[in-house]
Amino acid sequence: RSSRKNGHTIRLGRGNHKKSQSDLQIDEDSFSFDGSFGENTQYICMAILNDGDISCSFGEYTIDLSEVQAVSAHCHIDANCSFGELTLLVPRRFAVKPVSSTSFAEFSVSGQPQELPEGVIHLDANCSFGEIEVKYI
Repeated sequence: RSSRKNGHTIRLGRGNHKKSQSDLQIDEDSFSFDGSFGENTQYICMAILNDGDISCSFGEYTIDLSEVQAVSAHCHIDANCSFGELTLLVPRRFAVKPVSSTSFAEFSVSGQPQELPEGVIHLDANCSFGEIEVKYI
């Protein structure tokens, strides 16, 4: 369940009961995802990614960047995860330069970018009582 067209917002779950809810917004060159008490994968599809904002808690979420065609020279993603797990799937043609801050949590990278990446994603990863993983695909 994802937005594949620019400018769309998708809300999933039970908004009134606050048990499980996800909110994905995709604009021309940026995205924002907020998820809580759930488990899903969001596909980000755009020509050029400039920035992203991810916030999740109490769940397992995956953000898949495989349909991003290029990243801007100053591409930046903020990722915040509390009491949950976040996996960021990144094509090997992009390199991730992370800065991480953890409290009783784990930040990890599996795989590596290609030798001469087409672009760089600057990632600010903040995690409390959970896990953020960057996985090259």
